[in-house]
Amino acid sequence: MSSDMINAFFGHPLSALETAGLLLLFASIAWGFIRGISKELFGLTSWVGAALITCREYEIFVPWLATHISAGFLTSWISGAAVFFISLFTFNFIGRWIAPAIRGFLSPPVDALLGAAFGGVRGWLVLVVLYFVAIRTIPVLIQQYIPTDGPFVEGLNYSVQILDKFNPDLEKIRKQTGLAQELWEVNQSARTLLPSLSASKSTPLTHSAQTPEDEIPPDDDGAEEWAE
Repeated sequence: MSSDMINAFFGHPLSALETAGLLLLFASIAWGFIRGISKELFGLTSWVGAALITCREYEIFVPWLATHISAGFLTSWISGAAVFFISLFTFNFIGRWIAPAIRGFLSPPVDALLGAAFGGVRGWLVLVVLYFVAIRTIPVLIQQYIPTDGPFVEGLNYSVQILDKFNPDLEKIRKQTGLAQELWEVNQSARTLLPSLSASKSTPLTHSAQTPEDEIPPDDDGAEEWAE
């Protein structure tokens, strides 16, 4: 596929992160095609089930992590990651016992095509999760290296919106990571913010420095009258 065809389809030249995301998606499709749906079926169930459990029970390890980690927003992310991987491992362990019984019901071509379809779904879910985490933690880098237009990014944004609506508790995570986003924004616009910040900080110092000079010296006559 030529670069002109790619630009015509995506609306812009692909960035490095977009290229990496597409390679990850195609690799997942190829892996699903090779393995077939009989091996990947319970993988799909495992991923969906782990995602659902994580959205509902992602704070289960937060009380324990809070005693070891001072950053509040990190406890939610680490707890959610632990719940996801534990759930994924459990579902995969169960699927290994049931998947061989399904292999005898499908022909090899159908098995491979369905496996490729599953690989596409799995790869897209991975991209959505990575994009969701990135825009909540490093939004400035995402805005800098990933274009805002094109079907690829628009699809990711739409999937993230669905993820937000699925569990309203994710809004709390967004607020917890809001400090990091503000810091990134200050870092991005430092040239415009730092002069105003320095000016605002220097104003009170100048005022305090001038206060002793502006004080009215005590009247000697008044002091003598007070002494009498």
